[in-house]
Amino acid sequence: MQNAAIKQESTSSAAIISIAPWLRTAAKQVPQQKVNAPILDDAYIQNKETSHTPVEPLTIQEVTLLRNYFFSNGDYFKSMPTNRRNYLYVVLSLNLMRRCGDMIRLRVCDVLQEDGTFRDHVIFNEEKTGKRAVVYLNSKCKEALAEYFQYIETYRMSDWLFPNYKKPGEHMTVDGMRKMLQRTCEKLGLEIHIGTHSLRKTIPHMVISNSNNTEDEATISQLLNHSNIRTTYHYIGRNQQELDNFVERNAL
Repeated sequence: MQNAAIKQESTSSAAIISIAPWLRTAAKQVPQQKVNAPILDDAYIQNKETSHTPVEPLTIQEVTLLRNYFFSNGDYFKSMPTNRRNYLYVVLSLNLMRRCGDMIRLRVCDVLQEDGTFRDHVIFNEEKTGKRAVVYLNSKCKEALAEYFQYIETYRMSDWLFPNYKKPGEHMTVDGMRKMLQRTCEKLGLEIHIGTHSLRKTIPHMVISNSNNTEDEATISQLLNHSNIRTTYHYIGRNQQELDNFVERNAL
């Protein structure tokens, strides 16, 4: 019969618990349970990207560089349908402030009416939260959309607004858009931790950082469909310099 697996030895000061060597060896020999590896889907990748290493919002200068890269750097870029599509994605994502998963599911009918005029609002049924968001289609969005539709010339109401040109009939994925932004920033020499949420965060970060009006903050929080302003503060993130400046400004 084997010795007891666990012994308790008393000393003058405390009880010492010891585990028998044979039990330690047996524990190491228990096979690790494993199942088939799960699919790394877009929602998981996006959540991992934003949860563990928060992405940064863009500055005005970085926004200008991105826009110019996709649209203004010569005839080659202007003639590429992927760059036209990516330009539109950047402009709409910045101004509509929606999650990429909701943006890539937009169709032509979500922004255009049957007579070719633009809708005033884009309606989103958010995939992540189940909430409904009605967002104004501002002049910058309409300009980018007009340029895009004039370029592609022929389109159906049911077409994806952000098609995957490598997979006809499908729209772009969240991971595809994230990689596109990362490649672009690398080419531009921008040292920024960018993801699709960087575009959604940019205007809220600028507004809250530059405004002393609590109404502006409340409006931004409402536009993002956040339950309260604290969620918005956490979402946009405050870098260390901003925190340091706040502490200094409010020194007693």
